[in-house]
Amino acid sequence: TVMVAGDWWFEAFAIPMIATAAPAVLDLPLSGPLLVGAIATVGLYTVGWTVFGIAALRARAFPRIAALLVLVGGLAGPLALTTPYQIPLAIAIGWIGLTLELESDRRDTAAPPPGPTPARRPVADPTSTSSTEVQP
Repeated sequence: TVMVAGDWWFEAFAIPMIATAAPAVLDLPLSGPLLVGAIATVGLYTVGWTVFGIAALRARAFPRIAALLVLVGGLAGPLALTTPYQIPLAIAIGWIGLTLELESDRRDTAAPPPGPTPARRPVADPTSTSSTEVQP
């Protein structure tokens, strides 16, 4: 996903400059390091989200449908980088984020468990000269 963000940055800022200075470059087929980078980006994106979707399903850490949407988004691979194929993954990430936020808020406001507070045992004062003097 970080590599995809780098691609988006490149498309937003570098491509317009290239289109102005050397438009013929954009008509060339992908080859060499650029092709390797594109394959690595799409491959890592696909594998990463697919593995995360499987792990989320197995761990049952998030709502099942959200985890399934992550899996579908990951399996969509290169298509998930374009609309409308990115919608399942976008919904899943938002849903998981909301789930984490609500769970965090719930833990922060949770009351302490009911029941008596454990009593502290008295400890002998090591600075005392009396053997019977005890600190609470």
